[in-house]
Amino acid sequence: MSRSSGRPTRPRPIGGDERAHRFSGRLGITGSPYARTTVQDFDWYRRWLGVAEACGFEMLTTGDSQSLWADPFVSMAVAAQHTVGPRLGITVSNPMTRRPAAVASSLVALQGLSGGRMVYGLSSGNSVLRTIGVRPARVAELDAFGRAVKGFVRR
Repeated sequence: MSRSSGRPTRPRPIGGDERAHRFSGRLGITGSPYARTTVQDFDWYRRWLGVAEACGFEMLTTGDSQSLWADPFVSMAVAAQHTVGPRLGITVSNPMTRRPAAVASSLVALQGLSGGRMVYGLSSGNSVLRTIGVRPARVAELDAFGRAVKGFVRR
């Protein structure tokens, strides 16, 4: 990040060879390089997204913890509008605080905004649900929720 302009800067090639700066593995990153657990400053977040993309990260994600983090669908909408390459993902959400029709609608919109780069992860929600006094989802609830979201998306 440039100190004078505050804009992200591209990594400099080593020895003038652009290939020397490429990484052959697959990389993903969640959240921020700092200890923040939520997006509080969307101008900063847009700059961070640019830096992450310029560094070659192939996936940018956020979690779904309504009592700890900013809304993941909003964060991913911003990411979709300010990146072009990395896959984007909500990793992970749970069926106890979300409704299948609303999730499906948001995912369809995010797929459109991102050019098909959006992924969605689902889990029981142990840690996030404990903070609000709700039990984790059971396997059957995960299955039913996943099928319902898929059903709405396919309509």
